[in-house]
Amino acid sequence: MAAHPGENIICPNEDYPSTTIIKIEHKVYKNLLHNELFCMMLGRSFGLNIPQIRLCETEGRLFLDIARYDREPEPVNHDRIIKSARIHQEDFCQALGRPSGRKYQADGGPDLRNCYQAIMQYSSSKVADAFSFLQWTAFNYLIGNADAHAKNLSFLHKNGRITLAPFYDLLSTEIYPEKLSSRKIAMLINGKDQYEKMRHKDFLALYEQLDLNPSQTMKNIAHFFAKAAEKTDSLRNQLNSARLTASPVYDDIVGLIKKRLSVFE
Repeated sequence: MAAHPGENIICPNEDYPSTTIIKIEHKVYKNLLHNELFCMMLGRSFGLNIPQIRLCETEGRLFLDIARYDREPEPVNHDRIIKSARIHQEDFCQALGRPSGRKYQADGGPDLRNCYQAIMQYSSSKVADAFSFLQWTAFNYLIGNADAHAKNLSFLHKNGRITLAPFYDLLSTEIYPEKLSSRKIAMLINGKDQYEKMRHKDFLALYEQLDLNPSQTMKNIAHFFAKAAEKTDSLRNQLNSARLTASPVYDDIVGLIKKRLSVFE
């Protein structure tokens, strides 16, 4: 979809590429929009590179409005419609030569080491992007996002540079019943396929497998999540203070995060 300066939503075409992604409510996964809103906003509060997101309502129906990061706005034309240029995006399955149907490690898709090595090989900002990737990995563990697969990671090609794209599709899959949402994670951590099995030593082992200094990397990750409990409570209170964004789903996500923070201590 494409956004109009007057807050209307208009349909895109070849001349006017979409500038926003619209997500609607899911009949099976309750409070899914609030779930993603909370996780995306929480990630931004920690410093993760995440697109702008907001929860909207029209004719009694809720939807998420997520800004596309692979667009570059051009000057407004005479119709006052924002025209945008496409920025080339390459997901990690493409970058690593894997078919899109193999986005999960269990299906022959990339693992965390493959993704890390791709960043070190191709990124124009290796150090910053590599650490962002480690932050993303740890954040997915905290919120219980078992569906963090290789196609959720992308490179952006712009002005002769290759950089890690902002993160998206961040939500807690583990708050839903196991019959609806598998607990098996998309990319293993130290050979373990479920977050509930993870311990402090598993993340140290992961960092060692990535040829990093395990103890120093763990300290850096712990520093990144400093005051995480306070930030989650603050965001929950903020969202619950408004009718549109209030939801009981936040309690489940916050409880999961607080339970797992000790892994990085």
